[in-house]
Amino acid sequence: MSHKILLLPGDGIGPEVIAEAKRLLTWLQDRRGIAFETEEALVGGCAYDADGTPLSDATIARARAADAVILAVGGNGLIRTAMDAARPGGRVLLFAQTVHGEAVIDPAAICVEEKTLVGSYSASVDLQEQSIRFVMNREMDLGRLVSHRFRLIESGQVLDLAAHPQPSSMKIVIQPGGTWEPNAWEGSKQ
Repeated sequence: MSHKILLLPGDGIGPEVIAEAKRLLTWLQDRRGIAFETEEALVGGCAYDADGTPLSDATIARARAADAVILAVGGNGLIRTAMDAARPGGRVLLFAQTVHGEAVIDPAAICVEEKTLVGSYSASVDLQEQSIRFVMNREMDLGRLVSHRFRLIESGQVLDLAAHPQPSSMKIVIQPGGTWEPNAWEGSKQ
């Protein structure tokens, strides 16, 4: 069985995020035998330039026909658009959404159509250099922040835990290949 994935790179850092998503999908296909059919469509400013709208009816139709949609755009203006594009029961992931402000959301999309809006924070571009120094200089034992570790083959469990966090959930780490040693990172000064 093949999973149909629609990739919406949008503008700004979106194409870079989608390029990494493609690498992961290729890895899963090559190493785990999970079949994907991917296609891309325009969204955001580039879609507006091409079609006069940030999200065309054709792209919405493709999104609703897909098993999953990966949307990689910054800014609050497209949150409603992404929610509208998701099919009933679908999920919209806001990855590294660091812009404070307000977004228009249709409550019926959440209650009636059972769509889910999920957030995942990475780091502001302004903080990345400081964050890299903090991690690379080992100013803190970051291994203690990891509450759950999974092998890549256990990705389904990871998604389930991320969708239904527990009080003990802090950070979840996926390690491709090999097996996890329970405290592999703690105390490591390599």
